[in-house]
Amino acid sequence: MPLVAQRSFPREVRLSRIVAEDYLVSSATNRYSVPVHLIGERVEVQRCGKTVHIFYRNQEIATHSMLSGTHQFRILLEHSPGAIARTTRQRRSTVSGASAVTRMLPEVEICDLACYKAMCDTPVIQLTAGPTQGG
Repeated sequence: MPLVAQRSFPREVRLSRIVAEDYLVSSATNRYSVPVHLIGERVEVQRCGKTVHIFYRNQEIATHSMLSGTHQFRILLEHSPGAIARTTRQRRSTVSGASAVTRMLPEVEICDLACYKAMCDTPVIQLTAGPTQGG
């Protein structure tokens, strides 16, 4: 008896894709994000069940749940260009030790407040230009 009602299952093959300028790769009309530093690189996309796996040099670099519709996007925040800036800010903000913070501050001369008061109490001398010679 033929199994007409039974659908064949798709093979779980890896498809080669180039990461676009918007750090997205296509799979079945939908687009999925990868880390931004891979723009222009060749990656492989593999659909497995309800998950999309993306590999770079045989290393899995992203996993997304498969989008059910068509022409949709799935973008992970950690893949966006802002992720690089956020990571840099976090590294800078986690500098340990007071000496590291002190090294980042500009050198400032420390004066007693009496110095500033003396500068304020000193009369201002106005210089005026005298007559020029030959005129």
